[in-house]
Amino acid sequence: MYRKLFHVFSISLLLWTPNCALAALVPAGLSPGDPYQLAFVTDDTLSATNFSIGIYNTFVQGQAALNPGLTGTDLGVTWSAIGSTSSVDARDNALVSAPVYLLDGSQIASGSADLWDGSIATSINVNQFGASVPGNVVVHTGTDSSGFKVPARFLGSSQNVRTGRADLATAAWIDDGGAGAWTTARPFYALSSVLVVPVPEPSTLALFSVGLLGLAYRRR
Repeated sequence: MYRKLFHVFSISLLLWTPNCALAALVPAGLSPGDPYQLAFVTDDTLSATNFSIGIYNTFVQGQAALNPGLTGTDLGVTWSAIGSTSSVDARDNALVSAPVYLLDGSQIASGSADLWDGSIATSINVNQFGASVPGNVVVHTGTDSSGFKVPARFLGSSQNVRTGRADLATAAWIDDGGAGAWTTARPFYALSSVLVVPVPEPSTLALFSVGLLGLAYRRR
């Protein structure tokens, strides 16, 4: 009888554990069911000569896929470039609808309004591998501090492109006032789709409880 109850307990524990890890990085302080998003600066670089936002989205998605265990691409998490072209603004392409965190768990912003209010809580200086990037990294954005395209300085504008700084948390994180050559390959910022902190399935918790009760009963 004891062995059967122990077997139930073992199965319930094995079933319960994976359900608590069905997301990429889960920042500390969040509870089951809480939504959140992640962001990083790409380790590799790309020029800003293309007018299609899809090119930049594909680039950052590919960068995220280099480390799926942290970025969640193997779990269906998608990534968008925080950048503006002539036809789309960064705030619409990389839509923020939850608190945003770095891949080291630090909070960047509490939501959309906070991300686009002129400053962020911490600089986006961590790449898709969870490693800090060197200081003074210049990033292609084509975007102002409110999340809109900069006229004649957006991605693919055939001119110099507005840049940001990955080591800064002021408005300069996205708009440093600079205009880098569009042909120069630079990193990009990436934002994830919305993730949700996993909630253990009720049936799994029930099995877990049965196992514990069985063990307690047997030990009496």
